[in-house]
Amino acid sequence: MELQHIPEEHKGAAAGSGAGQAGKDRNATGKAHRIGNETRGLLEDFTAWVELRLRLIQLDVQGYIRQKIDEAALKAALIVASLVSGLFMLVTLALFAGWALGRPAWGFLAVTGLLLLGTGILYAQNRRVRARKPDGTDLSRLSEEAFRTASNNDKHFSDEEAGG
Repeated sequence: MELQHIPEEHKGAAAGSGAGQAGKDRNATGKAHRIGNETRGLLEDFTAWVELRLRLIQLDVQGYIRQKIDEAALKAALIVASLVSGLFMLVTLALFAGWALGRPAWGFLAVTGLLLLGTGILYAQNRRVRARKPDGTDLSRLSEEAFRTASNNDKHFSDEEAGG
């Protein structure tokens, strides 16, 4: 009575001692073949997994880029709407000032003067900020002085602790 679930390569080894060497060779070749097939299958699965991960990353990057483009478009629309609103506000202010002064040109002149005054203030502020900006050499000198000051303070505190 022969078992039905035993693979073919195992049946040859169990048949007899004369066929033992041929069964071992066939068994070793069968194992190598199965290992090769399993390895190929694993490699194909791994390759498919890597391709899917790359596709997922690509979709994530595309989504991020779309989001940033949408944000930039919204900001651009907001800037354009703000500029148009500001322009209409200035025209309204000029017309109102012209009505109050008796001539429309005087209103536009007054608004232009206010805009020039604001521009001059911003220009002067910008020059002041640039004048305060230290050079790279000043930063290294300042950091050396800060290090020396910190070292002296540490030494001073340690002397006080030792004495007191």
